[in-house]
Amino acid sequence: MNAIKKQNQNTEIKMEISIFRTSVVTEANINKLKAILDILVGAGNWNFDLEDADNILRVYYPPYQNNFLANEIKKYGFLCTELY
Repeated sequence: MNAIKKQNQNTEIKMEISIFRTSVVTEANINKLKAILDILVGAGNWNFDLEDADNILRVYYPPYQNNFLANEIKKYGFLCTELY
């Protein structure tokens, strides 16, 4: 899913839904990451699917920053690998 989000009047940032495999397995793990995800991605722009075997994290985020996001999550002790 692609979309364009306008920032200022002259700059456009391409936003996409990206999917990551993680080692996040509990609500307590999610709560540990909530503050940083709200800051980096924006409240309401991310969610986890803990019922999926890959403990999926979905984000609505500029795709060119996916490596940065994965590295930030790893700093909190969780595995995070972009799937698509």
